[in-house]
Amino acid sequence: MTHQTFVFVNGNDFPVVFTWVIRMVASPASAPRRAALLSSVLTRSEVNREDSHTLVVTSEGGFLAHQLDRLLASSTRSFAVSELIERPDYAAEVRRITEAGRPDQVAFRFRRELEDPSYRWLFWKDGWIVEFPLPRVGESAIVAGPLFRRKRPH
Repeated sequence: MTHQTFVFVNGNDFPVVFTWVIRMVASPASAPRRAALLSSVLTRSEVNREDSHTLVVTSEGGFLAHQLDRLLASSTRSFAVSELIERPDYAAEVRRITEAGRPDQVAFRFRRELEDPSYRWLFWKDGWIVEFPLPRVGESAIVAGPLFRRKRPH
């Protein structure tokens, strides 16, 4: 586990990152190397496998749409199409933005193939964090976290 990055396909800062920090303090030998968050538990997202290294995530309503998603992010930061955000395990490229300047679609290009054992793919499903089955190249999956609420019809 200490050699893996836990990649939460739909997670959020509070339960994922803070749980990881607590585990690092309590027992560093059993904590993952890093944790990565690709989309929110409050929205529905489409996850498309573009190639052997890349997942493209399109978030319904855009990324960082809710206060809970912005616990560790500035609410006034705006993004630009083609902007790259470098992280140890991947580079995130903003592909589309909302009218408010938030990312709408982001390509996460991982430094190693997605099946590399240094990544552990997880997501929220039916109230539990479980293994995420990576789609094949050219295929998609829909994920929605436990806090996702469909809008009421008018």
